[in-house]
Amino acid sequence: MTDGGSSLLDPESKGLVGRVFDGPRQVMAGGSVVLVPAADVVSLNAKPVDISLSPTATAELDNDEPLEDLIDRRGTSYTRATVGADGVYRIPEVGAGAFFVVWVPDSSDGLHAPGGSECRVARAAASLVGQQLDLHISGMPTRRKAMKYGIMNVPPPLSTA
Repeated sequence: MTDGGSSLLDPESKGLVGRVFDGPRQVMAGGSVVLVPAADVVSLNAKPVDISLSPTATAELDNDEPLEDLIDRRGTSYTRATVGADGVYRIPEVGAGAFFVVWVPDSSDGLHAPGGSECRVARAAASLVGQQLDLHISGMPTRRKAMKYGIMNVPPPLSTA
């Protein structure tokens, strides 16, 4: 990560550009930005999550975390861009439809949660094309916070040895 500004990037005339930030003005290198079609998310509503299941059983479902689960199953077919060392991503062309814009950490990144500040609402392609959309990401909860709030499956702290 490096200190980054909010300067404007050269736009993609048919696509989307932006920076990924971890914390105030800290540019996040790595991971990728994925466009998840809103229509795919809507189709998951037909399959409700059984809240009586254990946390482990719920995690095994393919719709407990809709965006992540869709990326796991169909991610190779979705439009995506790698985030560079400068925190910049570039999607040359955004297709038709509406999309959730989701940041996905590299598989070796156990410190950041997938998602980002722009993943909660689907955006029409017309509102993305030619724009700069900066994303702000969050860290994973600490084990102490996870235990306090009953969150399961938090990885143990990284070894400093």
